[in-house]
Amino acid sequence: MISLLAEVKPVRFGIITDTHIDNRKESVDLCKKAFQFFKTQEVDAVVHVGDLAERSSPDGYAYYRQAFQETFGENPPKAFYVFAMHDTNNVPAGKEAAFAIFREKLGFEHDLCLSTELGGYPVIIVPQYVEMGKLESMLQEARKSHPQKPILLFDHFPALDTVDNSVMWGDEARRILLNQYPEVIQISGHIHGSLRNEGNIWQGEFTAVNAGGLSTWSGLAPGTSAAGVMNYGALVLELYPEKALFRRFDVRTGEEYRADAPWCVPLPFVSATAPYRPEIRYSREATVAPFFGETSELGIDFVGTPCQKVTLSIPEATGGDTVFYYWVDLEEMNTKGKFVPITRRGIRGNFHLPPNDRPETLSTDFCRGYFDAGKNYRFTVTPESFYHQFGKALTTEFSMPAMVEDQVVFLSENPMTELPFTNWSQEKTFAPEGNHYHIKDHGMLTIPDCFANAPANAKFRITLDFQVTAKKPYFWTIELHCLNPHEALFWRTTVPLNHFEPQRLAWEFTNKTKRPPNLLFYNGVEGNLIFHKVKIQQLED
Repeated sequence: MISLLAEVKPVRFGIITDTHIDNRKESVDLCKKAFQFFKTQEVDAVVHVGDLAERSSPDGYAYYRQAFQETFGENPPKAFYVFAMHDTNNVPAGKEAAFAIFREKLGFEHDLCLSTELGGYPVIIVPQYVEMGKLESMLQEARKSHPQKPILLFDHFPALDTVDNSVMWGDEARRILLNQYPEVIQISGHIHGSLRNEGNIWQGEFTAVNAGGLSTWSGLAPGTSAAGVMNYGALVLELYPEKALFRRFDVRTGEEYRADAPWCVPLPFVSATAPYRPEIRYSREATVAPFFGETSELGIDFVGTPCQKVTLSIPEATGGDTVFYYWVDLEEMNTKGKFVPITRRGIRGNFHLPPNDRPETLSTDFCRGYFDAGKNYRFTVTPESFYHQFGKALTTEFSMPAMVEDQVVFLSENPMTELPFTNWSQEKTFAPEGNHYHIKDHGMLTIPDCFANAPANAKFRITLDFQVTAKKPYFWTIELHCLNPHEALFWRTTVPLNHFEPQRLAWEFTNKTKRPPNLLFYNGVEGNLIFHKVKIQQLED
């Protein structure tokens, strides 16, 4: 007799995203490792959630297909593909021609938009640039044909303000639409984040899960640009009648991240009790704040004599699962003996590394553009967990020693009137409204040409004192960028979320083109922007 208590065999999906392969065979090595792992998991389908190639790569697609066929042999799982922006790059004929290459070389038959089912569950595949009307009709049909079932939506773009980094990289139109479909589980790519990040699952009006990536990622690093690191994460989704279980793995070793706590989504979806709602998951009763050891101290190293930069060393904090960010606040003592803020920097914790590989300390450099010799300063470092619980801070005070004296080639203490602020095409110049610019999405501060007569490979520093406010929490991104042709001199510095104090950012770079860069502001929302001071120096070192 067959036991009525026997567990139902789940429907299994192996999910990868953002592999960004090229035309070299070795570029699919991680994909092949993922396939080999998925084979051990006996998945029913393999889904790639977009940006398979860095740019359209016919040979790379063929190598991907070969790796899939060699791994799974004559009885392969189903294969589904989300078509995303990077796979359209480098195809002058446009998106349709790029998709034709994509589909032919990968050897699949489904269209850009696909409604199907697997194991009795509705599955929807859409491209990055899907029209919301088309997606809505697919969702309506899936709801009608599969009542009381979760709808699996595989989609490159996450909905806005759901999974981590989707405040910056998510889509508002998707969020508005999906809010009407509580049965949806949106599985996205695009973010490139680590699957060790507990912020990669979210529940609110519906459920959102991000699939990480198999390529480099940097994440947000407010106040600086984070160095890229490799990502090796893949998801296995197991669908049972009563739950959707997301298990996270390293494709190199098959190690399961947090095997003791896979992401478990109860079915059917009930918003009020959904376990990954922020107000449930991030409550103080449910989580523990990270903490430094009792003898932990911050380290200060003045590099060079005279000083060329300051290195801050931060001991690793523990607890709270692990540290998501270390928030570094730099303050300067004013003439009244009070410390006032200069800048805030978010340093990503080492959560992306296996626990045994995490160093005992991490460090961050502050160039001398943040300081004046002889003045007193204070660093404060506060650890934050995945669940947005903040631990007790460490502080250290110091006096800045003599520094290398760099030549000032431009100084404006009134950039609101002395430097043009335009849109990127420079067709429109914004006018200040009182003491600020009111902007809705992007703008560009034009830097004067101080570079044409400099020696070859001369190094410069641009220091900007500014202030930004917004009507709702959002990241603003700043990029030091030459136009015509485009060249990024310093890549994607983000302004800390909800940090509306005056702040300073300093960028050091080599201007090989001798063209004047501009400061681009983008990815923001409606708010106010004030420029207090712009200084350009040619470096002596």
